Amino acid sequence: MFRRRHALVPCIVLCCLSLCIGCKRKAQAPPQVDLPVNVDEVVEVTFEPTDGIQLDIPPSPAPIPAASDHPVSADLNRRMHSYLMGDLERYNAHNSRQDKATVAGRDFLVALFASIAAQPDALSNDELRALGDAAIAAGSKDLSVRAHHLFLRLIDGDLAAYDELNELLPKLESSERVSHFTRARAVHWLADKADDVNQSPRQAMRAALRIFAAWFAADAVNEDVSPFVWVYYADFVGMCEKLKSLDDQKRLLDACLKIPQVDPWFKHMAVGQYYLNLAWHYRGSGTVQHVTPDGWKKFGQYLPISGRHLTHAWRLRPDLPHAAATMVTIAKAGGDPETSTREWFDRAVYATMDWDFAYVSYIDSLLPRWGGSHRALIAFGKECAASQRYDTRVPYTLFSIIQTIEDGADGNAKIFDNPQAYAALAPMLEGYRDSPLSREPWKKWATVNYGLLSARTGYFEAARKAIDSVDAETLKANAQSRIKHQFLRNLAYAATGPAKEQVKQLIAKKLLDGHADEVAIREMKDLLAAARKLDTHEYAVRYFDELNTMITWREKFLGGDWVTLTFSENTDGWNFLSRGADKTVESENTIVLSSRKIGTGGIVMESLMQFHPPFEIEADIEQIAPLTLPTIGLHIGDSQHFEGEGRYFVIMQHAGAAGRFIYGERDLGGFIKLKPVNRMRLKVWQGYWEQSVNNAFYYPGMEPNFHADGRVAFGDYGEAQDVGEVRFSNVRIRSLAYDKPPSITTAAVDPVDVLKYYEDVVKHDPDDVIALLFLANSYLSTEQIPQAMQAVERCEALIDREEWVSSGLRTVQGMIDYQSRRYQEAWDKFREVLPDQRQSFGVQAQLVWLLAASPDEAMRDGETAVQYAKQSLVLATTDHWWYQAALAAAYAEAEDFEQAIELQQQAIDGAPEPLKANERERLLLYEAGKPYRLEQPDDSATVAGARAE
Repeated sequence: MFRRRHALVPCIVLCCLSLCIGCKRKAQAPPQVDLPVNVDEVVEVTFEPTDGIQLDIPPSPAPIPAASDHPVSADLNRRMHSYLMGDLERYNAHNSRQDKATVAGRDFLVALFASIAAQPDALSNDELRALGDAAIAAGSKDLSVRAHHLFLRLIDGDLAAYDELNELLPKLESSERVSHFTRARAVHWLADKADDVNQSPRQAMRAALRIFAAWFAADAVNEDVSPFVWVYYADFVGMCEKLKSLDDQKRLLDACLKIPQVDPWFKHMAVGQYYLNLAWHYRGSGTVQHVTPDGWKKFGQYLPISGRHLTHAWRLRPDLPHAAATMVTIAKAGGDPETSTREWFDRAVYATMDWDFAYVSYIDSLLPRWGGSHRALIAFGKECAASQRYDTRVPYTLFSIIQTIEDGADGNAKIFDNPQAYAALAPMLEGYRDSPLSREPWKKWATVNYGLLSARTGYFEAARKAIDSVDAETLKANAQSRIKHQFLRNLAYAATGPAKEQVKQLIAKKLLDGHADEVAIREMKDLLAAARKLDTHEYAVRYFDELNTMITWREKFLGGDWVTLTFSENTDGWNFLSRGADKTVESENTIVLSSRKIGTGGIVMESLMQFHPPFEIEADIEQIAPLTLPTIGLHIGDSQHFEGEGRYFVIMQHAGAAGRFIYGERDLGGFIKLKPVNRMRLKVWQGYWEQSVNNAFYYPGMEPNFHADGRVAFGDYGEAQDVGEVRFSNVRIRSLAYDKPPSITTAAVDPVDVLKYYEDVVKHDPDDVIALLFLANSYLSTEQIPQAMQAVERCEALIDREEWVSSGLRTVQGMIDYQSRRYQEAWDKFREVLPDQRQSFGVQAQLVWLLAASPDEAMRDGETAVQYAKQSLVLATTDHWWYQAALAAAYAEAEDFEQAIELQQQAIDGAPEPLKANERERLLLYEAGKPYRLEQPDDSATVAGARAE
């Protein structure tokens, strides 16, 4: 109940403007919005004097205003609602008849406006949709009613409404009965939903620019209504951000600035927001190591410009929170060295005590990644709870902060299980539950989450009492817990029933933490059997059943067997971390996750029990048309990553790519030919992982700070698009009996040790294609060509050649040919692999020797050899001497012996002692003005190769 309101709200918040449109003066012609623009242009806007404005700057840090008469968001909402009633007057003026259709349409709009303005009696979207359906069924032809009804259908995932809205748009634009707001909202949804119906959003974006330009020209944006216009303006700018359209942002800004009557506060807000977006565009959203020098330069150039305009906007209207709240994010990033983030926060809440964006921005500034700490976050949360303003969401901030910390911490951190969390949160929850100021939905939310918190912290009697006081639907609708509410409810019953002593001992075994050993598992089985005899209550039995599922998983995992993670009707052993989404269990081994509405967020299934590395996990992933889920895959760690804990290993069906997400950034391993059903496989150790798809794509990763202690999750981890489905099946996990590769743990690696390692891996899993490839390569490194060829043959037998021929396999085959002096065959295989970016580095280095030193004159190309050798040397991280020697050979073929001699001398200096003699022989050739040549194939090599084959 306390989560952000549905996406419906910010998009329709400006109906209030209909009161002003065309009423005060004749509208001037709107400016053109299709002219070329310079996104980097520094906009000149007059800075109006603010000397006469009373700023009333509060001391900082100031206590959060708790006085009952301090301005709150509800005050703005009431003002907004009065403006919305002006739009209703427009409807009444054009619909004077009192027939059924007119009355139904009016009822729909009245309820809609109450919802937009967040009035206490606001209906849910489903209830609004029902009223809209009734108006249409009654025969309403009013364009506004039809348009708003189509918006609600789109929110519900009814994509047929898209074409209807697209056809209606010309009538909306031309009719005087329709407000600019309704038109703007129409193009917003057409742009937002274009991807879902395989349409380009560009046409809708252009229409939106025309509508906004006309809106500004109609003198809508005056001092009285500019705060409400700003909400929708900012929402449209957000759409431009989503579509990576700086040009459209700039055109929109230019249209605003060309209208003299636009409120100065609005103009400076618009300019400030534009340069804030421009600064982050150049910087990027990644961590500091991913920012380019030019990105830092532009970020430092545009952020202060943004701050200057937003500061001026605040000085013009210190009674509005918008500018000060945005300045929190600028001060956080260093754009205002004179004012702290807390000072700007204080200014925002001084204007509107419960302005949500001010709290969101300030909390973000307190995160460890911005130099803050969990201690500072919790201290701020307690400060919010101390306000006791239960008519607002401010006390709830403490709950939100603790949830943020738990979601972001590693798998061992369960903050809500800590008795200190109960001591801090219980008074706040009781306040919302009992205060006469609290709204009825908030009272239900507090009751439910007081019960769940009590269950997590061991206050089982209080938990059961609270849960018993609400019905099942209220419990489901209001539960806000990382551990599913059904499990906590069942636990509360089991822990207060006849078997409570056995349950207490079961909890002490820490099964969910993934620490129960073989002895603990045996004891848990006995305790569970005893508990089942004592307590037969439905909820207690469900708790025992779920515990038994996880005990079975844990026992197999400890034994090193594959554990099939099954799906039951009650999804025993799993959390479904999604709202507004569905799950369908098709069989014991298959589940379908579906997003159905806008704002679903991620759709994720997460194991209740933790698995600790080293382990290996596999899953079959099938995205079902339409392909609207962008990043489906597996997650190791916690399903909500924070500070780098956890990684998303993903398949991007749209792009035909696979890789992983880190801090929300794509880290693609490469583009591959995906199948309808793709098998993803992960091997995970602390600080290292290996990812493969369909036994072909291979992408390892090493990061010392990667801690995989956590739950296994799968699904779509980003903002899942509506109306998308993905099927996961054959999900299984097992512990690994071997450590990470020796090259990860040791700086200087003996090739024999590497060979022994991969022989051990293949012994444990004979069908591991990736390990077989590395085994073949290890045999090559130790000059065991027949064994290398046998390993390659085993690889080929496991790969579906019609769907995919692994570049890695072809590379190893080429190296076998090269060492067997079958240079033409090696040449053909290396050239085949060269377009694959994931293998091109290693292949280029091998091609250098053929281009520079092949006995076949037709194969040699000194210029290309130099190019490849230079690229390889730049990318090389080890064995630089070998790449220097290759470049020397390339220069010699190009008859640049001076460069060849210099590089060969460097290669000799870096080469291992046993190999220096060979390198000196090549130096003598270059000093004599002769290029190096590979040995000619001979009969023995051919015979050896034939025997191996």
